[in-house]
Amino acid sequence: MTPHQQFRHGDIVESLAVRKDKITGQFYSRLVDIQETFPDALRFKVNGVVLNFLEDENEQRYEPKRIAHHPEDIIDIVTTTTTNVPLSPSVSLSNLSDKGYHQRNPSTLSRQTQHSVNSSIDYGVSTLSLRHRTTTSNNFVCLPGSVSTLAVSNPLIGNLVATLSSNTTGISNLEQQVAQLSDTGSAQHLQLMGEIAQMMRRQNKLLEKQNEMLKEQAESKEREEKMLRMQQETIDRLIVTQQRVDAILVQNYELHEYPIPRLFVIMPEPASKWDPSTLVVKKYRLHFLCECGEHPKPDSSQVALPGVAPGRDISVKNRVHLTNHRGYELSRPKEFFDRYGPFVLGMLRILKHCLTVASVVAPAVALVDDAMKDVMDNTKSLAENTMNAVDVSIGFLETRLGDKSTEDPGQNDETLGQRDDGMLQDLAALEGADLRRLDTFLRNNDADKVLGDLYRITTETGHVKWVCFEHYKETYRQTALELFTQSVEAAGGAYDPYFRKVTISLTSATSAKDFFKRLVKQAPTVDQLDISIDWKFGSSDLVMIVEMLALSNVRSFSLDLKDLEAGNTKLAALLPGKGRYHSLLGLLSNTKLRQLSFTNILQLGTRTSALPSSHRPSLLQSFHFLQEMTEGDNPRLVNILQHCTGLVDLRLGSPRSENNIGFAMHHFISSMKSLQTLHLYRSIQYLVSILPGLNLIYFGAGLYIKELLKHVNIRPLKSLSTFNSTVFLNIFLLSDST
Repeated sequence: MTPHQQFRHGDIVESLAVRKDKITGQFYSRLVDIQETFPDALRFKVNGVVLNFLEDENEQRYEPKRIAHHPEDIIDIVTTTTTNVPLSPSVSLSNLSDKGYHQRNPSTLSRQTQHSVNSSIDYGVSTLSLRHRTTTSNNFVCLPGSVSTLAVSNPLIGNLVATLSSNTTGISNLEQQVAQLSDTGSAQHLQLMGEIAQMMRRQNKLLEKQNEMLKEQAESKEREEKMLRMQQETIDRLIVTQQRVDAILVQNYELHEYPIPRLFVIMPEPASKWDPSTLVVKKYRLHFLCECGEHPKPDSSQVALPGVAPGRDISVKNRVHLTNHRGYELSRPKEFFDRYGPFVLGMLRILKHCLTVASVVAPAVALVDDAMKDVMDNTKSLAENTMNAVDVSIGFLETRLGDKSTEDPGQNDETLGQRDDGMLQDLAALEGADLRRLDTFLRNNDADKVLGDLYRITTETGHVKWVCFEHYKETYRQTALELFTQSVEAAGGAYDPYFRKVTISLTSATSAKDFFKRLVKQAPTVDQLDISIDWKFGSSDLVMIVEMLALSNVRSFSLDLKDLEAGNTKLAALLPGKGRYHSLLGLLSNTKLRQLSFTNILQLGTRTSALPSSHRPSLLQSFHFLQEMTEGDNPRLVNILQHCTGLVDLRLGSPRSENNIGFAMHHFISSMKSLQTLHLYRSIQYLVSILPGLNLIYFGAGLYIKELLKHVNIRPLKSLSTFNSTVFLNIFLLSDST
């Protein structure tokens, strides 16, 4: 027989299965298991003795709470009771505790009344509990099983806890005395009951004071945490401010120090004027390099440059490259090579390494198609000519400077592109005076001072860089996108860089205008836009949205108007104008949009006007109208679909309500030849009319599909889904070509 324990509450006796401890092997009963049968069960008695909840080896109660197994006894269940213990339906404790009660009423207690009083007293005393007790007039926090476990945070709370412990002991003693009394109707019993009630009231007052003190402590702790947060925010703002100040100082210094590009090399005259097979070159030109890599960082190894202060070094990166510029003739070559020769030699070696890496990572010409082969051949030929020119320049400078002991660091690389940053020598950066003096060596015929088609930019840390036009545009786009992302996040929105999607809820017309201006100017890469309109908008606001979307590069647009207030349909039909939503139909003329979704748009039919037949076809491929369809919406939606002949994905209706799809809509959808995915929400009877060849029979709550496999190629649909409160149907159909 299954081990069990009997429990009794009043006249009800139930047997409940017991659990077995996996460690000790002893049987026990959980409080939660007992409360499933006796919901009011809180404590338990055996032969008048209140059972304690079991504890572990650390004298901590098990959770969930459990009691020991008593196989030979029936455990009585003790439920909650109120503070004012009722003695009888018509007798209160205050009256019975009056000192002159028996003297003024010597003969009022009959045997029947006395029996009722005794029964009520026995029940009240037996159910008194310091832990599980509720009051009807005040919401007091009950004492835990052991008052000594309360956390003592200050002397006053300690005194309160000591007083509560004393009261608890006194109440327990009184309960024992009451239980031992044989004459329950005696005056002594009634006096003890009055004392118990009085002590309980004092205890509740002490608990109330303790709760107030704990509440004050919690408020004080919250104020301290708030102060700490404010201090941390202040420190963070100071750090950001200091970083900005440092960036401004660096920027102001470098704007003055680097008035022209600082990375440059010399190259021989164009190929028509020199022979690569010889090292005899009469003229060289200076070419500036694009600093498209990370900003240079200092390093210990460097090549000293005459006239350059030590410690100002430039990190060697393999990201520099020549620009599309013819270069500059040198007016005083001998003086130039004496002053800048070591720096130029180091830059030439870096450029050679970069060209070598580029030739390795480029795709093989034999692997590309014929259309790209000519381009690749020309690129390869240009790279070879550039490499030959670099070799000539390096040989010339090594001979002139006598720098034959300096080995090219790129020659020892076993695998190109897999070196660390220290494998190439770092070069000492030029001071501002050296750069300004460099301009005197150039025969610059550029009237606009273009300086090698390079543009000066500043990084976030304030450093100055000279980059080509392509990298200049890339840097500008990245900076603008970061500003746009920050504005979206500040407004509570989100930007997904992987899907290039923005999700945001606009709360005012001003915020909407600011958002779309930033979208057009700063975020040309955003493809998907999901917007919720969370203010009482007007028609002019919708016009602004349509116009700004036409200027953006958004290809997928989802609009939730949150317009849940239905107007007067008849009145709206009589009002002049094209309707509240008519400007949204202008999205059909957007040549960049491919996906369009509307949600929470009520009464589309009466709040828009029909599109003229001369309206040019839309380029939309996906259209979702995720709103309850009414009879008045059908003509307008049919009119919209007539101008979207290239739709591949169509989804109509709300999944939370019934949708009215008319015959005209049925007929038009059946004629859409390019449609591949069709979702109809809670309009399952539509299948019966649109696909008669499938022998679909509608029975109200479900479908009976007969001989489906014989007609799978009747439509070009790839996916057809319809949703109902009791039916979900997803049919995959094959086209004739498959």
